[in-house]
Amino acid sequence: MFKIVFLTLFLTMFLYAVVFQLQPHMENVKTSASVNFFEDTTKKMGIDNIKAQNFKTGRAIRSKQGRSRSAWWMKLQVQNPTDEPIDWILKFNYGQFDELQSWQFNDKGLLVSHSVKGDHHLDVSKIPFAQRSSFEFKTLPEEEDTLYLKLSYVDSGIIEMFHSVWTKDAFIKSQQLRNNLLVGIISALFALLLYNIFIWIILRKNEYFWYNIYLVGVMLSLLTFNQVGSYYLWNNSLYLIDMMPFLSIGTLFVSFILFTREFLETSKFLPVVDKILKALIVVTISAVVLANFGERHLAIGLVQLVSFVFIFFPVIGFILWHRGYQIARGYTLASLLLSFTFLLSLLRYIDVLQSNELLFWVNRFGFIAEGILLSIALADRITILEKETMRAQESVRHTLEEAKNTLESEVKKRTVELEILTKKAEELARTDELTGIWNRRALLERGDDLIRFAIRYKMPFSIVIIDIDHFKDVNDKYGHEAGDITLRSFAKEISDNIRDTDFFARIGGEEFVILLAHTRADEAMEKTKILLKKIEALEISYKDLIVKVTASMGVCEFSDLEDTSYSLIAKADQALYHVKQNGRNSVHLYLEC
Repeated sequence: MFKIVFLTLFLTMFLYAVVFQLQPHMENVKTSASVNFFEDTTKKMGIDNIKAQNFKTGRAIRSKQGRSRSAWWMKLQVQNPTDEPIDWILKFNYGQFDELQSWQFNDKGLLVSHSVKGDHHLDVSKIPFAQRSSFEFKTLPEEEDTLYLKLSYVDSGIIEMFHSVWTKDAFIKSQQLRNNLLVGIISALFALLLYNIFIWIILRKNEYFWYNIYLVGVMLSLLTFNQVGSYYLWNNSLYLIDMMPFLSIGTLFVSFILFTREFLETSKFLPVVDKILKALIVVTISAVVLANFGERHLAIGLVQLVSFVFIFFPVIGFILWHRGYQIARGYTLASLLLSFTFLLSLLRYIDVLQSNELLFWVNRFGFIAEGILLSIALADRITILEKETMRAQESVRHTLEEAKNTLESEVKKRTVELEILTKKAEELARTDELTGIWNRRALLERGDDLIRFAIRYKMPFSIVIIDIDHFKDVNDKYGHEAGDITLRSFAKEISDNIRDTDFFARIGGEEFVILLAHTRADEAMEKTKILLKKIEALEISYKDLIVKVTASMGVCEFSDLEDTSYSLIAKADQALYHVKQNGRNSVHLYLEC
């Protein structure tokens, strides 16, 4: 008998909420243990009908959170055990709704009722922002009141009925702190956005563009789901008030997915995953379109589906990181925080986690922390790419040096090996097959790079075009073999007497070009005069003969922002032509440069 009584009492406590005891001072006091719920699937019941219904506790009824088409009623019994009246406030923490109503009854009848219109209505009443989702009540000494609260949407929405009880002074202080925190979060995100817009303008990288759009989506979501946007920014547009929850989330989802594709290069490294990401974009856009056409219930389901998939985004980064793609490390850590934020939201929606103020703020700070981590990940990506580029350049330089040494020391003994190394050097470094120096293609590429650096960093550089005087006479007199030896010896003599930072190339026949970085025209003239003396003193051995050559040189300094590699070569060639017309074996500066 005792067991039966005990079980009956236990079930009664489980199925029916206890009376909530009011206190003279209350600050964020939860009412979850005292609230009963009723789901009105018809959305037609009024207060007179609902009072006769069988309410159940939150533990006895699921679906009190998440996607729903029903109208949801809450019943809360409160008691003032003191001998003074208590003015108190009931605050709803989730402000997305189409209608929120309340009724306060005591044993004498209705005391007060409130009604707030939400997402499908313009706020013509101009209710103060702090009161948009909160109701004020007064309970007399040693009285017991019954509250009925109704939360509903015209079509469908997210039902989160978490609320808390405050006394007025505590509520005002809390709202001030809450608003300051929101302003701080939005300001931090805005500063982060401005910084990364500046970076994007400089780098013009797609991943920075989509990251900035993602930050815009995060800011719009925070403004939307905290009612700041609908109250202050788009309060005159019924369409934006109604649709911004979908537009902001859609912007956030699509931009982050596109950022992921660009950042991790999924189309290149994970083509199957890339197709899934494209499908998620289609699903997200479909959700926004469906919401526009009144299918909000289905649209919310699709949004929740994409939110669930977001939980697995860190796995994409981890797979690539595990494969040695170091760029993915920053993304993995940042998306892990985003995944955790979405997981908390989904656990709230399926009623695994009970909604509370802490979870809401964890979500808000989660987005800003994730945004900062993504910014760090972008910087880390640039650093990694720069290091990889430097290693690749060093590898190419080392390969060229080895190829050059091998060509010089074993040219007679290993003809076949020479051809293989020459071909490899040509493929890797665009070198001239005969002389081992850079060729015309490499020169044009290097020239364009120097022009860009000169424009960006105001860096001077000069170009020197060199022509071996009467080279045809060498071929005619001694043969083409002697001509080849002459070209190689000539190229070696020039290479041995210029700086490592200078760029030396053969552009055809007996014509050569030197790019002198950080060098003005007067300095270039001095260097070329020294080279003329070196060439004039050069003795080239061919069989039992000594071949002597001279050279003519034209110099031009880059100064016209419209110049290209071709135009610079053409100007230097004009200066070279002047030397050829005036006796050769000299150097001339292009005066109009």
